[in-house]
Amino acid sequence: MTAARSWWLPFDFERRWLVELLAVVVPSGADPRARFGAADVPARAFVDDLLVSAPLEFVVGLRACLWVLMLCPAFCGARFTTFLGLRPAERLRVLGALRQSPSYVVRELPLLLKMVACLAVC
Repeated sequence: MTAARSWWLPFDFERRWLVELLAVVVPSGADPRARFGAADVPARAFVDDLLVSAPLEFVVGLRACLWVLMLCPAFCGARFTTFLGLRPAERLRVLGALRQSPSYVVRELPLLLKMVACLAVC
């Protein structure tokens, strides 16, 4: 990969956030019909490959989604922490608050992450 093409790739901490979020969105053992979750597959390798091969617009949108989701607990009535710093019940409340947003873009953020998580598991 050339240096000119790599400037827009996420930092390592953003990749870690994304891998952890994928495990939150598609958890292991949540349903007996779906035995695997994002934590059971090589999600980091998937994320690395996705970020290198996806179009710039997708990567920028995914990064924006990641940052909004990570910082939204402070604005959704939860504690002043990142999304991953919340307890599981609080995470569900924050995702529910995003789903109730009057803004279409905000409502679709969890869906984008869920789509990426499902691709990682498949």
